[in-house]
Amino acid sequence: MRKATMRTLLYQIQRTEAQVEQESKLEDGKSLGWWTFQRSLDFIVMPFAPPHPSDSDAALSEVTRGLSGLSLHEGMGDPGFQGRSGAVLLVKAAADAKSSSESVSGCEQPTKSRTLRPWTTRLWDTPSHDLPHTVEFPAPALLDTLLRLYFTRTHTVLPLLHRPTFEKQLAAGLHLTHIGLARIVLLVCALGSTSLPAPYYSRSARFSLGWGFYSQFLELKENFPRQQATVADIQASCLAAAFLNCMDNVRSAMMVSRTGLRRSLDIGAHRGSVSPVADEGHESSTRVFWFILFIDLNHCVALGRGVLLDPMDMSIGSSKDYADGVPGYMDALITLYRIMNFIHLALYPLNRSMDTGLDYWFKNLPSPLRWNPDTNSGSKRPLDQSAALHCLYYYLRILLHRRYLPAIAFSSGTEPEPRTVGVCTVAARECIKVALRHRELRPDTPIWFSQQPLFTSAMILIICARDTDVHASTVPPINVAEDLKLAEAAADVLSDQAERWPSSQFYA
Repeated sequence: MRKATMRTLLYQIQRTEAQVEQESKLEDGKSLGWWTFQRSLDFIVMPFAPPHPSDSDAALSEVTRGLSGLSLHEGMGDPGFQGRSGAVLLVKAAADAKSSSESVSGCEQPTKSRTLRPWTTRLWDTPSHDLPHTVEFPAPALLDTLLRLYFTRTHTVLPLLHRPTFEKQLAAGLHLTHIGLARIVLLVCALGSTSLPAPYYSRSARFSLGWGFYSQFLELKENFPRQQATVADIQASCLAAAFLNCMDNVRSAMMVSRTGLRRSLDIGAHRGSVSPVADEGHESSTRVFWFILFIDLNHCVALGRGVLLDPMDMSIGSSKDYADGVPGYMDALITLYRIMNFIHLALYPLNRSMDTGLDYWFKNLPSPLRWNPDTNSGSKRPLDQSAALHCLYYYLRILLHRRYLPAIAFSSGTEPEPRTVGVCTVAARECIKVALRHRELRPDTPIWFSQQPLFTSAMILIICARDTDVHASTVPPINVAEDLKLAEAAADVLSDQAERWPSSQFYA
């Protein structure tokens, strides 16, 4: 596996060197343009098209298809994604050697009856989708309200579920018997509870309802890790992490998202394949994988933790937008993920070139997703999505440059760059202004993924306002009074969010 990975890396580096050399010849000795780096970067980080080089051996697919025959029990579950270093290849080699020796000897071997051994264990339990006990779902009227709130407040930014299919399954009563759908319905209700309107539902009533549904979700155990995951299980991990991120804290949410990400790797979602155990289609697995990646990366950035999956190990395409979504939203979100992941790998020397990547993303953002609240106020869906994307966009600007702020650089032994003060303060101001305008238009709907961007923006404005040595050279100039006023406004937004998301109180 390591040799295959090294061959892949060496090939990509050689391909990149050839590209840079070709570009430099075309420039006739002039300094290379920004596009040269962009192309070179694409060559390095772009995964190969499926099948992935490290898993292209035809033996792998053959082993995966034949592994069920290794079980002494009927109904053997799928063993999950198998890479080149998997021990199952040894089994195939032994089987091939046996077949070869039999063909050489030409003698038939006596067959022996196989007897079940009590000490024999199975890789996976046979999946059972039945509910182990009765679940207390809300009354029909409240259930309809919670579903509507979920699809108008959470689903707009996290379009995880296919709404027509979900509503069809719900109408058929499948959630009353199927554990996977029951868990998802409980989490949808928990998230919808955070958006119940005041004064009909008090703050404590909303939180009590939400945690009540989440507690029932925890009681429906998955038999993990004895039972292999389905796409519905990964969807539940996404929804549970989103709920904990709002109602508890980032660390507990990260524990859930990281487990969900590990389980998604087991069904091969990172290679564009779905386990036969999962009854959802390829598009569902691709979509849920991108969302669990994005959610987990946000937690990693907030806590300064390392990412679990390298983009080099991924060979899946983008996910399509649902019919009720805004065209181009999934592409915009996935591209932001790629940029954020690249920044988080601590490639700070390349920050100016990554600025170009952000410029390109912003320039190519679909028109409905551009932040223009005066025209988007009539459509709630683009407004929520646009606000979330733009807060993340300005947040990434800050992440790229904050290491070189004089006040931060001196403490870390980094050479400061005074020009970064202007870049970071402008991004921080715009991030807070987006949140303020969104609050005016949607006072009962917090912006998803905005807690860390708002907190970071407020801290940047405070740090730069106190660093009087750089005020004179900053472009645009620092307005201490206005910047401190914006920082206070950001704290007010977070306090307002805490009425529905208690975790925001930590940042406020």
